Amino acid sequence: MKVQETTLGAVASNIQTGPFGSQLHSSDYSDEGTPVIMPQDIVDWKISEQKIARVSEEHVQRLQRHKTNEGDIIYPRRGDLAKCAYITDNETDWLCGTGCLKVTIDEARANSKYVYYHLQQPYSTSCIELATVGSTMPNLNTSILSKVKLRLPSIDIQNKVVDILSQYDELIEVNRRRIAILEEMAMRTYREWFVFFRFPGHETTEFVDGLPKGWKYRSVTDILQILYGKDHKLVYDGLFPIYGSGGIMRYGNEYLYEGESVLIPRKGTLNNIILADGKFWCIDTMFYSIPKIPKICKLAFFQLKAFDMEVFNSGTALPSMTIKILSCLKLLVPDEKYRTLFEQSISAIFNELTYLKKLNVTLQQMRDRLLPQLMSGQLEVTP
Repeated sequence: MKVQETTLGAVASNIQTGPFGSQLHSSDYSDEGTPVIMPQDIVDWKISEQKIARVSEEHVQRLQRHKTNEGDIIYPRRGDLAKCAYITDNETDWLCGTGCLKVTIDEARANSKYVYYHLQQPYSTSCIELATVGSTMPNLNTSILSKVKLRLPSIDIQNKVVDILSQYDELIEVNRRRIAILEEMAMRTYREWFVFFRFPGHETTEFVDGLPKGWKYRSVTDILQILYGKDHKLVYDGLFPIYGSGGIMRYGNEYLYEGESVLIPRKGTLNNIILADGKFWCIDTMFYSIPKIPKICKLAFFQLKAFDMEVFNSGTALPSMTIKILSCLKLLVPDEKYRTLFEQSISAIFNELTYLKKLNVTLQQMRDRLLPQLMSGQLEVTP
């Protein structure tokens, strides 16, 4: 496959930083309005809406030049600099926020989706890593991005590759939506039972001091044994998920624990509480847990998700969580009868969630194996 060696700057019509802090203050954010994409919203090479900030239309009009269009590519200026996200129709007319950069590809020179896929390859990511190595606080800018190297085949070949890879992405996205719906169903069931106390038989249940008789609040460390994760650098690639504070980082040939476990970030994104099951590894910036009482992990997971863990941050430069802080958090522990009934009521939902997540892992692995082969020409594509 004949390719042309070029740079991101050569195929981009524009590369610009998001608004400066003086243009967009923390007091400008609101619960409703247009989403503003921050570095923490770039998750798994796409935009996550889970914790996204928003601003009113007044600020959108003032910051028109920072609005996103389908096909734009968003990079963080700090943090994990090699990750980026592709703006789909869903994120069109959002704002590129403070701490991010926006790349607009000239479609006459390159297919923007192809460029996005290419930027996930070592040939491109190494340009960023080498340009920022040695910095105390690695910082990405328009100059570094402009020099990122690309190897581009003809537009026709680019379009064909995008067609192939997009089929995997579309299937993965459909499954992600189904997962989000199922997670919302599980959360609503939890809230119905344990927040509003409308569990089966609540009409005839005796309440003492506002709680069903036999239910009590207990410390996180009373019901979960909290353990430190371990460094994964010496773990070879394999089948077992390796979790970091952003979710699954990769898959390894060793596991740290087998069973249901609530994973709690120790550094970084403190609010990303994760419920893991089966064999997994947990890195050293995470806590994992072993239940001390039966059928408590899902209940602990839902309750910890309801906390704003950032409020308990004990760090300075980097957000941090400690076992001592966790020992001060109280969780509602129903009696074993209702823990068992709740487990039974949502088991079908979690079985489906497990199936869909494993299916997405398989699809992602298939796509990720295809990606470098298509990019390098190892698998020949005819326009």
